Amino acid sequence: MDALSLLVLSVGLAMDCLTVALAAGMKFRDIKIIQALKMAFFFGGFQTGMALLGWLAGAQVIRFIEKFDHWVAFGLLLAVGLHMIKEGLEKGDACDEKCEKNPFDTRVLFVLAVATSIDSLAVGLGLAFVAAAVVTAALFIGLASFTMSLAGVYAGRKIGGLLGKKVDILGGIILVGIGVKILAEHLG
Repeated sequence: MDALSLLVLSVGLAMDCLTVALAAGMKFRDIKIIQALKMAFFFGGFQTGMALLGWLAGAQVIRFIEKFDHWVAFGLLLAVGLHMIKEGLEKGDACDEKCEKNPFDTRVLFVLAVATSIDSLAVGLGLAFVAAAVVTAALFIGLASFTMSLAGVYAGRKIGGLLGKKVDILGGIILVGIGVKILAEHLG
């Protein structure tokens, strides 16, 4: 696989991470660099790991996972997205870092990282069939996801300052939209 194809593939896989990072960045106005890096490492690490895991899994396991991976991703993103919409509709001040469902919380990040990296699992298997250098490819995928997530958090922060509490609703709609997109791609 040539470098341009690998770059396009990596950026494509990182788009879900970027969107989730934008939504998370919009939710908070006072983001510390450690929080942004934590999200970027989670997303980049999971994308890398899932690509490697997919490559290792083999055709039999992937065939089993392919049947329901889109439902898992959809369910996880739907649950998190609906919760964000609910928070956005509740009365009160804009959410700060003490929110119960902080997108920078390790448990929430784990769920989001799994949901956004399931496609990377299937790509990892595909890389084995095209005899690509899987470690290099996985590192490209992870680096793209890391970079785009980090940029997304800060871009989202700028946007969030303009929208206030409506950001929760927008972020939730974005997450549900990603879930629907994943489901539609696999069912269509």
